[in-house]
Amino acid sequence: MQIDSVTGEGNRTTNLDNTASTGAFFTTTIDPSGNESSFSRSADGLSEERELACGMTGSTEYGLQVQGGAEHKHGITDRIDPNRRDGQDLSGYRW
Repeated sequence: MQIDSVTGEGNRTTNLDNTASTGAFFTTTIDPSGNESSFSRSADGLSEERELACGMTGSTEYGLQVQGGAEHKHGITDRIDPNRRDGQDLSGYRW
C-alpha cells in the first residue's frame, strides 16, 4: 500500500507498506529529498529491524513474559550500529 502525505508547502513523504501472508511487516519511507528509511517487524512481532536514511541500522529483540495469565511483550535487547553505509563512524555521538 502506498500512502502519500503532502505538506502545505508541497513537500511529499511517501510510505510504502507491505504485510506478507505470514504476518511479517515491512515499510519504506521516502522523504521529500528522496532519502529512504526502512522498518520491518517479524511475523511473530518479536523482532524489529530499521535502517535510517543516514545509513544507521538498529534492531530490537523482544521476549514474552506471562503475567496474570496474559502474555506481555517486552524489549530485551536493542542494538544500534554506529557505523553508517558511507563508513563514517558515529560512535562518539550521543543519541
